[in-house]
Amino acid sequence: MKGTLHPRPPSPADAASPAAVPSGRGGREASAVGEEPACSARTGGAGGSGRKGAPAIATMKDVAREAGVSIATVSNVINHTRPVSDPLRERVLESMEKLNYSVNPMAKNLRSGASHLLGVVLQSVNDVFFSELLMGLEARVRESRYRLLFINTNYSLEQEKKAIQDLHGLWIDGILLDSCTQESDLPAYRKYLEETGSGGKRVPIVSLERDLGFGCNAVEAENYQGAAAAAGHLLANGRRRILFLTGDRDWKMLSERARGYREALEPHGLPAVVLAEEGGMSMPAGYQAIRRAIEQGREFDAVFAANDRMAVGAILALKQYGRAVPQEVSVVGFDNIDVYQLFEPAPSTVNVPKYLMGYRAAEMMIHLVEGRARTLPVVRLKTDLVVRRSSDKD
Repeated sequence: MKGTLHPRPPSPADAASPAAVPSGRGGREASAVGEEPACSARTGGAGGSGRKGAPAIATMKDVAREAGVSIATVSNVINHTRPVSDPLRERVLESMEKLNYSVNPMAKNLRSGASHLLGVVLQSVNDVFFSELLMGLEARVRESRYRLLFINTNYSLEQEKKAIQDLHGLWIDGILLDSCTQESDLPAYRKYLEETGSGGKRVPIVSLERDLGFGCNAVEAENYQGAAAAAGHLLANGRRRILFLTGDRDWKMLSERARGYREALEPHGLPAVVLAEEGGMSMPAGYQAIRRAIEQGREFDAVFAANDRMAVGAILALKQYGRAVPQEVSVVGFDNIDVYQLFEPAPSTVNVPKYLMGYRAAEMMIHLVEGRARTLPVVRLKTDLVVRRSSDKD
């Protein structure tokens, strides 16, 4: 199976991390016909064993006796392992309700070795980029028997590592990871992932947004092609002094966007000017980069930003310094964040199919967990140029 896999711990007894928030709908896992799932009683009940004076705990045998059916039939109703006629199903469900019988999912997980929980480790749940991606994740998981646990790392590698350790302790089935690891740190990070966890079972990882480059399954956008299209659009509009704004993060997806920009300019003999601003990929970083370029007397007639937040920051700086957008300076961003369409002028951008990225990542993970695919390649999703007012020559 392609992908970085990690050992699963021998017990799910550790408590959940307080940062983890459950989401999605779980399903039922099939167990062997006639197997007795663990159960608990809300109030009294008929039959069952327990301490003297404590509420009796109903068993599958009690339900079968009450309904007048076999234990195998009760198991099939609970676990959906084999078809059961509607009349029999109703009798079993009525008996379960009468006896206050309920299945204990954690005990079932101990027996089966599966939790039906998928961890999602994100750099920031406040980043608007992730709202659509999470919708896609949840949509695909909702079609399955799995549930999601979200953990926010706030761009901290230390918190990211802790989140991965916590998820292993929760008997997680798989981890969808949006890592903040720098490219230069990936060899050490890979070793960390391989050493995390214990036991004989293994936990697959699917990387979001970027290919981590060491065999880990991933779903990412066509960053190079999108950047080349954005730079080509500016060139077609007659722009010749194009700045590329990026952040101080050493990520492959950003270097691919920079490469697409450079290689679009090369055939025209134009210099590539890359401004890497400290402070991440934020609106203030975009603002400061353009403010500094103007105050240093740098000449430019277009700005291509590595994401929409930096593009909006650049537009704010240009407006403050009296540079008309797009008449004097054209601006293009990346990601296509919906809320920025309300900005004036609305930034042109490269669309990243965020919902589809989430959906495909969840689908890839489910296939890996269930062993339905031995090898899944890194999936690269098509990007599209979206022209709006900030670069529209008309």
